[in-house]
Amino acid sequence: MTDRDTIARVEKGFLPKLKKVLRRVPFARSALALFYALKDANVPVAAKIIMAAALAYFISPVDAIPDFLVPLGFVDDAAVIAGAITAVSASLKPSHYGQAEEWLQSYGQESEA
Repeated sequence: MTDRDTIARVEKGFLPKLKKVLRRVPFARSALALFYALKDANVPVAAKIIMAAALAYFISPVDAIPDFLVPLGFVDDAAVIAGAITAVSASLKPSHYGQAEEWLQSYGQESEA
């Protein structure tokens, strides 16, 4: 699978997956910020590859800890998202977090601190 394929898969599958699990994902704001940064033409390709890989892991039905295992199901996803944010922090802008907040508010979800 190429980087473009991964990005396309994330763009298609991220929001539907997040909507399904939103109430169980305390890192939704962070994941959304990565998603909006991924779509930003001003973000470097290298950063987008890291973002896409992290978000692809989140939407993948197969991962280290299956999502249906409550409450541990999203621990691995949270770790991958946190690692990606650390790696691409210079590319994440306040506007990406602002877009994430707007999306969460549109779904009546409060974000993590």
